[in-house]
Amino acid sequence: MLLPILLLACGGAESPPSGPDAAAGAAAANTMCKLIEGARQECDASGTKVTWGDRELSFSVVLDSTEEKFGQTSFSAHVTLSEKGKASYMSHAVGFGGSKQDALGKGFHEWAVISGVAILDALMDDPARPALKALDPMPQMPAGSEKIGSFDVMRGFSLVRGDQPPEDGISHEGLVKAVAPYASKLSGDKPHVLSLHRASGLSETELKCWLDGVASEELCAAFDKYEWPVGSTWELKQTYVLAP
Repeated sequence: MLLPILLLACGGAESPPSGPDAAAGAAAANTMCKLIEGARQECDASGTKVTWGDRELSFSVVLDSTEEKFGQTSFSAHVTLSEKGKASYMSHAVGFGGSKQDALGKGFHEWAVISGVAILDALMDDPARPALKALDPMPQMPAGSEKIGSFDVMRGFSLVRGDQPPEDGISHEGLVKAVAPYASKLSGDKPHVLSLHRASGLSETELKCWLDGVASEELCAAFDKYEWPVGSTWELKQTYVLAP
């Protein structure tokens, strides 16, 4: 369950290039295009760019770290999605696989489900949340929890894995309320991407958080005020996008 974390923590690290990685940007563009098509709209991906009707999105992905260990390649990346004349969305992605190409493919598939869906719903600005509903026909986002101050809140798909996940599931209303005091202080002139990864083992629990693609202990402290359900061995990956 914690293999990606272990791979990134072990030795064998390589120095990633200082600039954007074209292969990673192309992987992000391809998965975003699939999300757009899943929301029943036409799209075309070419390199790091996505053509979506009369709109063009572009991806810049910087690999913060890459490692090869035990025959597996893993990466951690900062992802920037830009649209001309509009604010950018910045997020975090990780992945692992038998090769760099395999790791990018798996990692950005997971990124698309967890974070890309929420970003796409923010870009669509459709209250029906078509991107999320393409994956989850009955998303649980209770009325009243979709706002934090002046921000609209979109959520990605909840990725829950493990042998014994909590029986009562996750309350998005509770998580949004927990993070609201922190999030309401963020700059209101641009969107923000809030991501968390919580892994609960038999003897310890680890919580990692990213604000706009950058690790944030303050965001973790806010999410940790949520009354987390009991479960023996499980993990949750979740993203919320705040759209001004």
